[in-house]
Amino acid sequence: MALASRSLPDIFSDLVAQFTSLLQKEGQLARAELSENIGKAAMGLGFVIGGAVLLAVSEVVRRQGNDLVSALLAASGALAFYATVWAAYGGYHFIAWPIAAVFLTACAAILLGLALLHGEALGVLAVIAALLTPAIADARAWPDAAITLYVVAVAAAGFAGAWLKRWSWTAAVTLTGLYFWFAGAIAVDELSRAMALVSVASLGAITLAARPAASDDDDAMLPWARAAALGPTIAICVSSVLLLWVWASIALWRSGDILGPTLIGILHVALASYAVRARRLSPAAFAVAAGALVGGVALYLTTRAALAPLGGDAYASMLGASAAIALAMSLSTAKISVSFRS
Repeated sequence: MALASRSLPDIFSDLVAQFTSLLQKEGQLARAELSENIGKAAMGLGFVIGGAVLLAVSEVVRRQGNDLVSALLAASGALAFYATVWAAYGGYHFIAWPIAAVFLTACAAILLGLALLHGEALGVLAVIAALLTPAIADARAWPDAAITLYVVAVAAAGFAGAWLKRWSWTAAVTLTGLYFWFAGAIAVDELSRAMALVSVASLGAITLAARPAASDDDDAMLPWARAAALGPTIAICVSSVLLLWVWASIALWRSGDILGPTLIGILHVALASYAVRARRLSPAAFAVAAGALVGGVALYLTTRAALAPLGGDAYASMLGASAAIALAMSLSTAKISVSFRS
């Protein structure tokens, strides 16, 4: 009744007033959001400029001969870049995960480049930052092939830097990071990635052992000679034992095919046999590699028998594994016998 008693011009005037008020409120919210975003962007830009200034100052200090202060300034500058990208992605959602991954990788590359100038501490920091990038930039959104190739590429860069500069701690951190991502792959049932990562870990450790120690190596906290002597044994043993998780997981798969873990197990037996013959590995590590392959097959058989028939390639894979172990053992034994005779 009240609406019927009002005139049409009054109703139209009220509608215009409400619409105008709504536009004003929306404008105020938009201005407030824009002002907030500008403030956040300005803060990020400030961090970037501050990081660039720290890098420039670190170079000046390095040329003056103060290596410690120069390294601290360079690390602070690179971490300022890293923190800015992380905040833009995780804190303020300015950028999507692919862009964040690219920028975070670039920050880690900057750190690795700075490490060549400032020493191993930055090399360790660069490898850690690079290996954490997928975890920070939403690892679940990464395609499986992309995250596998990325971690392998970071590991290759870490091992290459360790080889070039004889950086024991960089090699150790790279090896540990590969095992960290192996555990992540097992957790999400990505067995192909898990097998690739342990293979890279073992190959990297064996390769680093071929690098001779420098003349001043004894002065280091972890001498390169000691790392080269223990690294291959640790990597082969740890990787071989971790492959047991792959065997246990693949037994639960519908196909039950075991060609993949069999080939990776044979690879570790072959690496162990070669390293023993080259006197870069303890013979006990060969026993661990061969025993882990046999134990993996046994674990597969006992787990699979209660669930489903064996995979189509099971018998051929087991025969190939037996032949590979026998051949590797004969080669290693022959080399050891020749060494004792000489």
